Amino acid sequence: MKKKILVFFDQDIVIRAFYQSGTIKKLEKFYDITYIFPVDTTVSKKYLNVSPEKIGFKKFENVSISRYRMGVWYNLFLANLINNHRGKSTFRSIIDGKIKKEVSKKLYYFLRIISYPLFIKIYNFILLRVLGQNKEIQKILKKHKPSIIIYPTVLSGPFVCELPREAKKLNIKSIFCMNSWDNPMSKAIPNFFPDYLIVWGNDSKQQSVDLLKVPEERIKCFGAAQFEIYKQKSLLTRTELKNKFQVPYSKKYILYAGVGESYRETKYLKLLEEAINSKILENCHIIYRPHPWRGKLQEEEENFFHLKFRHITMDPHMIRYYKKEIKKPSRTFFMIDYTITRDLLNLVDGVVSPRSTVLLEGTLLGKRPFVIFPEEDHNLSWSKENIHFKAFCDLPNVITCFKISSFSEKIKAFNKKIYTKNLEKKIIKNSQNIVLNSKLGYAEQLNNLIIEIS
Repeated sequence: MKKKILVFFDQDIVIRAFYQSGTIKKLEKFYDITYIFPVDTTVSKKYLNVSPEKIGFKKFENVSISRYRMGVWYNLFLANLINNHRGKSTFRSIIDGKIKKEVSKKLYYFLRIISYPLFIKIYNFILLRVLGQNKEIQKILKKHKPSIIIYPTVLSGPFVCELPREAKKLNIKSIFCMNSWDNPMSKAIPNFFPDYLIVWGNDSKQQSVDLLKVPEERIKCFGAAQFEIYKQKSLLTRTELKNKFQVPYSKKYILYAGVGESYRETKYLKLLEEAINSKILENCHIIYRPHPWRGKLQEEEENFFHLKFRHITMDPHMIRYYKKEIKKPSRTFFMIDYTITRDLLNLVDGVVSPRSTVLLEGTLLGKRPFVIFPEEDHNLSWSKENIHFKAFCDLPNVITCFKISSFSEKIKAFNKKIYTKNLEKKIIKNSQNIVLNSKLGYAEQLNNLIIEIS
C-alpha cells in the first residue's frame, strides 16, 4: 500500500511551479497523493483563479479557510517581518517598500510596537487563544492520516501560520517548499516552523537562517522545482526558434523581461531601441516579454503597440494577455507553459530586466544578464537593498545600471559581453550559489527526504 501524502496549494503561481512543471506529479508514482485547496464561500474573492479540473488534478479536496481568519494572522506575519529585519540594511526597504503600502497608518504604528520580541510573543499567545485550533485543517488531517504533508509556498498564505501547528499535534511531518527567490527576504514564518524548509541554494539558506530565523538543521537546498526544465535542451532548431518567436534572422537576440509592477517599462525599452539605432548594441533585436502577473499601464509607461518600435517585438505568446490586462486589469497570473520560456531563453544571447526572476533563469543557461533599475526612480520594492537581488547583482559577469546617466557606458559593456565568446560556462557556474543545480532532480531529492523522515 502506498504511503499517504497531502499536498497543499494556495496560489496559481505555485501550482505552475510545482505541479505544471511535473515535479509533484512524479511523486504520484510512489505515493497516494491528495491535493488540498483553500476556499472561502462567504466572499467573492478566490484564493485560486485556476480550475483544478482543467489543470489536471484528479484527487483533490477543498478546505474552508476564512479570509477573515487569515487577515488576523496576517498582522502577526507583518509584525514578524518587521522584527526579522530590524537593525539590518533591509529594514527601510521592508518598511517603506512593503509595510506602509499595505496597511493604514494606525495599523502600521501598532505593528511597529508589537514587533518587538517580548510583545510579539504576547500577541502570538493571544491570537492562538482567541482563534483557537483550525478545526477544518485538523479535520482533513485526521480524515486522511497522511505520513507527510507538503506545502509549496511563497511563505505567505492561508496555511503558513496553522498547517505546521496542526500537523505537529498529530505527529505528521511537514515540508515547506520555497517557491520564489525573494521569499526569505520579503516573507516570514510567524509562529510554528515546519519540520523542513526546502530552499533554492546556499544563498537562500543563509537568508532563511538570518531573516526567517529558521534553524539551519531544518533547511535543505534542492534547487528550484520550476527550473528543472532548463536541464533539458529545446527540441527546436535555431531556425524553428526564430520562427516561433517571430523575430528577424541574422541578429543577436536580447530578452527584455518585464516585472509585475511594470514600472516605467517602456521608458527602458526606448533606451534599448535608441542603443540599437545608434549601433551601441550591434546588430541586436529585443524580444519584450511582459510579466505574467502585470496589470494596467503604470507611471511613465505607454502602450507598447503605440510606440512603433523598429528593433523590438513582443513575445507572441504574451500579446493577447498584454492587450487584455492594460485594458481591463485582472491581476491574475497568466499560466504560460515553462517550455515556452525555456525555448525563448535558448534563443536569446542576453537578458535585460529591472528584477525579473528570468534574469536568474537566463544565467542557468549561460545568458548574459543586464540589470537596469535607476536609483532615481526611488522604487524601494525593487531596491538593491533587497538581499536576494544584491546577491545576484554581485555575481561576476552581471552588468548593472542604477543611474540613467550611466546607461550609455553600461550598455556598451553589455554589448561587449554579448559578443564575448566562452562566457556561458562561467555564468552557469556563478549561478550555483543562488540555484543549486543538483545531478538529482528536485522530485528525486524530495522523494529521498520523504523516505528518510517517514
